[in-house]
Amino acid sequence: MNELETTGILLVAVNSLIIGLSFAGSRKTMLSGAPFGGDFVEFYTAGKILNTFGADRLYDFQLQADLSRIYLPSGLSIPYVTPPFVAILFSPLAYLPLWLAFLIWILISIALYLAAIKLMLRLVDLPPRMTFLVCLGFPPFFMLVLAGGQISAIGCFMLALWIYLMKKGKKTSSGCCPGINAL
Repeated sequence: MNELETTGILLVAVNSLIIGLSFAGSRKTMLSGAPFGGDFVEFYTAGKILNTFGADRLYDFQLQADLSRIYLPSGLSIPYVTPPFVAILFSPLAYLPLWLAFLIWILISIALYLAAIKLMLRLVDLPPRMTFLVCLGFPPFFMLVLAGGQISAIGCFMLALWIYLMKKGKKTSSGCCPGINAL
């Protein structure tokens, strides 16, 4: 193992430790003070609204605040202002307890991110182990996607798929990727 791989492993380990310490506490905030799973709570709440109250109440900010209050620190509200199709995506997860839904979302996000890296590795001759370590050690991935529950792993995968299909000459298929991502 060379020095760069060691650094990559340390970066992944430190990021994992920070996330792990945030998970271990019973607090509703991470060590940084940001709400734990804040973006995911927003999407989960939107899914709950669709499941329970219907689409016409999706952008009822008072209802959103009332439902998300039990998951967020006192006085904090994260309104759902994302397009309705995202709420549809999270609707099945909203039938589960928050912790289980969040865990499943983290696993989905990791799978999408790893798939994006794998697609790019098929196009460029880079050392796979080092590439995965660098990408997985990227702090915004840990802090925003894994700890915050952001949906950017979907965009990352769609962008990688678009580039991959374009490089392989599959222009019609590749043209669908930005369209799906823009939904």
